[in-house]
Amino acid sequence: MTILWPSGAIGGEMSLTCVYEIMTSAREAMVLCEGTLDRKSEHTYQEFRATLKRFINENAKLDNQKIAADYDRVRSLRAREEVAKGFCKLPEYLVLKGMLQELLQREATFRERLERSVDPTEGECL
Repeated sequence: MTILWPSGAIGGEMSLTCVYEIMTSAREAMVLCEGTLDRKSEHTYQEFRATLKRFINENAKLDNQKIAADYDRVRSLRAREEVAKGFCKLPEYLVLKGMLQELLQREATFRERLERSVDPTEGECL
């Protein structure tokens, strides 16, 4: 799993769909590699992710842009495969972990975009 993180994209021009995907993948990896997030981060993650999911599904222009019912199951299986291959020991894991922490710290920036944005796919993705 190779991840590139353009620093200018954080909270700026990254698509909300991409934010959702990164948050989901990063948290799944962190839970599998280390256990759980701290209580505050987990609460922020759960609340913000639910808000993003609702926004994406309500504003997607095409059905295939919506979050599918089996999304979490598929992501979990992929993450388990990566962890089994040693992902937790790779530098990419630390990058992904840092990305989640930064996304959660900048939650308010993304929430502002929910108020003015109608296309969740608008913007960059990694």
